[in-house]
Amino acid sequence: MNQALRYSIFAGLLTLALFLAPFDLVSKAQSSVDQEVQTMASALDENQNRVLDDSEILNAIQLWILGEALPDGEVINDASILNLVQLWITGESISGPPLMGDDVGGDAPQTACTEPAGTFLSKFGETGTTEDNHFWSPRGIAVDSAGNVYVADFSLHIVKKFDANGAFVTKWNNKSSDEVQFWSPRGVAVDSESNVYIAYSLSDEIHDRIQKFDTNGTYLNEWGTHGAANAEFKTPEGVAVDSAGNIYVADRGNDRIQKLDSAGQYLNQWSINGQTDNEHMDPTGVAVDNAGNIYVTDALRDRVQKFDPDGKYLLQFGGYGPDKEQFQRPLGVAVDSAGNVYVADTDNGRIQKFDANGTYLTSWGKMGNEDGEFLFPHGVAVDHLGHVYVSDTGNNRIQKFCGGF
Repeated sequence: MNQALRYSIFAGLLTLALFLAPFDLVSKAQSSVDQEVQTMASALDENQNRVLDDSEILNAIQLWILGEALPDGEVINDASILNLVQLWITGESISGPPLMGDDVGGDAPQTACTEPAGTFLSKFGETGTTEDNHFWSPRGIAVDSAGNVYVADFSLHIVKKFDANGAFVTKWNNKSSDEVQFWSPRGVAVDSESNVYIAYSLSDEIHDRIQKFDTNGTYLNEWGTHGAANAEFKTPEGVAVDSAGNIYVADRGNDRIQKLDSAGQYLNQWSINGQTDNEHMDPTGVAVDNAGNIYVTDALRDRVQKFDPDGKYLLQFGGYGPDKEQFQRPLGVAVDSAGNVYVADTDNGRIQKFDANGTYLTSWGKMGNEDGEFLFPHGVAVDHLGHVYVSDTGNNRIQKFCGGF
């Protein structure tokens, strides 16, 4: 069921539910139900019986519309959302943990970010005292459905996992096992099951490949070798995974995007469109939206190009320069659940945000090392709650912002 149909159905169902609710309950909701709900909630065990508050039901509705999973991996189906709306209206209790994201470190559950785009929230990595909690040239970055953040540390040859608040969780690198021997990891992607995909190339340029791990860093599979044939790579820079598990690789040295299925079998490829035949391009970052469209940053021509799931060219935006809607060496790209596009405008030291048609919306940042400033931002990722994570490569840190839904 597509998002537009979900919105329409929910609007009708909610109208019907409110119509069927007792009149005195609706009146009560307008005056004192919030206070009563809070009183009831405080008296109930959080993980046994509790009532749904307003922000929690709104988050559940958002997850249902987008078809995204709860923190425990369960996807809210149509019957479930109807039941939740009914329980919310009547004030009845439910069982289970909150429906608002991970309860990180015992703090309040993560909630949607409603501040203006570019509002600085936090940072981590630059002042760490151990290899676990500091970076040395972080590049690719990705976020899973639970809000965990995965960072490719290019110079330490490590992939690190953090929670949504920047607390270190685990890491894996070329010393973890015989299979895991990546050198200078570049791109990172996460699928719907929180499996992690790493694009990298060994220093001898023999082992250009994609490796797959589970969320804890256990090796699962790998694909590719050095070359220009199908399913071969030359310095793979970016990687993305769509909702069906298909893998898209920014095959930088071959000036193309390659598409593999979830088992790593070759499906398709296409070149980044130039102004003349055989024109050299520089694909670096790649991202996929909910409709399966692919966005690619072209660091040489200072632009972003958009393709359909089969690689058909749709549009492009950008161009060289320091002004808004222009780029200087864009490297990373990400798409939020509403289809907005975030671009790491690396040499301009900023993040720029566009809609799905390439229309400029806003930007933030400048060159520097203060909060909200960047020194050659490389990777960008956005979670389903609107938090934007940026790998601030030159400052050896990750910064977290509101994306401004």
